[in-house]
Amino acid sequence: MFKSVQEHGVEILDSATTSTTRAFKGTGYKLGQTGNDSETIPGRTEPTPPAEVAMKLWRDGFSINDGPLRHYSDPSNRDFLDSVRRGEIPSELRQGVNEVHLSMEDHRMEEFKQDNLGRYTKPFSGQGHTLGSPTPATVGAPLEEDKSVNEAHARQLVNLDSSQPTTNLQIRLADGSRLIGQFNNNHTVGQVRSFIIAARPQYETRPFALLSTYPSKELSDSQT
Repeated sequence: MFKSVQEHGVEILDSATTSTTRAFKGTGYKLGQTGNDSETIPGRTEPTPPAEVAMKLWRDGFSINDGPLRHYSDPSNRDFLDSVRRGEIPSELRQGVNEVHLSMEDHRMEEFKQDNLGRYTKPFSGQGHTLGSPTPATVGAPLEEDKSVNEAHARQLVNLDSSQPTTNLQIRLADGSRLIGQFNNNHTVGQVRSFIIAARPQYETRPFALLSTYPSKELSDSQT
């Protein structure tokens, strides 16, 4: 999802472009030639501060601020996730506000626990990003993932039966990297998909298809 956000109209902000000089606030006066020849200039109205929203990505779903877990697979969350992937602020966050700052926190190596939210917040790390119109947002860069830990977890999920015939599958991912998994002959394409998502959590919120080798064709999740 982080990569998808960057691919859709994201402007990277650094300290040089975001630093500003604090402006004078209040009522100003235009001086004249005499003490009585002065014009009062009303101070500029202070704009409403943007709403700060934290989107936390967990292994099994996401949460907004300190709210409950929302599963990636829940159809009711599809529009929300699609908006974020396009680099847009979801419509439900724009209700009643002029501007939203959306920060994303990467907790995908952790299971969601409601009772931890109030006392544990992972600090922002990485570069800041501003999403395009209609309202800007700030998005954190993903943390470095431990691939070996993810792959070990994925192998456990396969639940391989060594007493049955097995095969090794070499999977080429969208980024060009390769992933090798061992499966029984009766494992389905859907289980291979789950293996990929567990080994590479960044694919959890990105739709993707599994294709056979030449002649290439899309495989359905029910196939073995």
